Amino acid sequence: MDKGTNAKRMIEGKDIALRLGFIGIKNRSQQDIIDRITVKKAQEKEQLYFGTHPVYSSMPQSLLGIGNLTTKLTKILFTHIKFTLPEIMKEIRDKARETEDDLRDLGPEMPNKDTEKMQLLWNMVTEFIQTYKNTISGRYDAKRSYVGNESASGLSGGAKIKSNFYMLYQEFDGGNACDEYSDDHIQKAI
Repeated sequence: MDKGTNAKRMIEGKDIALRLGFIGIKNRSQQDIIDRITVKKAQEKEQLYFGTHPVYSSMPQSLLGIGNLTTKLTKILFTHIKFTLPEIMKEIRDKARETEDDLRDLGPEMPNKDTEKMQLLWNMVTEFIQTYKNTISGRYDAKRSYVGNESASGLSGGAKIKSNFYMLYQEFDGGNACDEYSDDHIQKAI
């Protein structure tokens, strides 16, 4: 501020009223920065300035100084944290629960040891071979039926075979090769 001016009315909230009010501070001047005045020394100069100034020395000292600003901001931050922390903690717990559910959906974790990895690979290959054998021999195993094995037409397993039978035998005498068989019979055969 220029010499001869003061911010008393502003600091007291008479010109503009703020909910949290104003705190007047005296920053280091450019010359103080050039002279490398420490922050501690600058605070001492600020206290001396406000204590000896004709206008500011008559004001409540709680409205002046970097120390009071620090105290006020600390209280504001504490209050903000106090009211927002429970919501943040709830959000963290929800995200952790959601992540745990995602991990559980992915199945058991991958083994670390080479022998365990080999055993997992061996089990997967064996499972594939068994499923392949069952498919070739016409055995249906509900445990080995996976969601997502539907063909592009939307049919899977027995429904696709039954559909193929309908189309194949429709050409001959308009007959239906599946008239004698229920869906359960076809599913068991598959």
